[in-house]
Amino acid sequence: PEVDRHIEAVGAREIYVRYRIQDLAIDDFRLAMITPASPPSSALKVTHVWKEDGVTRTAVQRIPAGVDERRYAIDTAPRAGISNQAIIFEAQ
Repeated sequence: PEVDRHIEAVGAREIYVRYRIQDLAIDDFRLAMITPASPPSSALKVTHVWKEDGVTRTAVQRIPAGVDERRYAIDTAPRAGISNQAIIFEAQ
C-alpha cells in the first residue's frame, strides 16, 4: 500500500530519510518539498536619460508587476546626435 507522510521541517537545510524494509520491494520513492509562495513581484519604472543634440532628454516607462517581457520604443528627432547618459531602474 502507499504511505503518505507529511513532516514539518521549518528552517531545515537538509533532510535525511531512513527506511527499514522486510519482505517487500520498493519500486519508486517520491519526495516533495512544499515551500511558501515567493513574494509577488513589484512594478518597475525605467528612466532613460540621453542628450539629443546637446539637450538633456528623458523618457519614463512603467512596467506593471508580473510582466516578464516588455518592448517599447523612444522617439527622437531624425538625424539628431544622440548620446546615452543613463538607464535607471526603480522598483515601485
